[in-house]
Amino acid sequence: MEEQKQKIWNAVWRHCRTPWDLEIALLKNLNFSRGPMFDILSSNCAMITIPLAKEYKRPVYDALILQAIVCVLSGMVLDGGRFAHTVFLALLAFWCGATMIILRRPKAPTKWDLFLVRFGFLPLVVLTFALAGWVWSWNWIWRIRGV
Repeated sequence: MEEQKQKIWNAVWRHCRTPWDLEIALLKNLNFSRGPMFDILSSNCAMITIPLAKEYKRPVYDALILQAIVCVLSGMVLDGGRFAHTVFLALLAFWCGATMIILRRPKAPTKWDLFLVRFGFLPLVVLTFALAGWVWSWNWIWRIRGV
């Protein structure tokens, strides 16, 4: 088994000098050799692509532009980074939710899915600020942080 593993690695590194070359070679399905180790090697390095509907393209770009504007504006607020931190939490929550929406219906999005991907960040920012203000009012949170 070790000899077979060594042969595969030698064949791979003969054609690929960097890890990026390895990934490109595996994505282009260059078969160096067939065997159990090749399957393990390719499963660890190859990317899995999910075919998405073209309808998602514009809402994702719109969401990215909207978030870039909001992030730049929140970074200009001089409050020690609390505003930007809250916007970042909303950004993280939004992309987790958008990923779940997109993976739920990758080929046939509904109008509601497209609307949430495009404009769902704005209500989420408002909700995040409301929740952050409520959580920051808890005095025991600051004792945990040592402030």
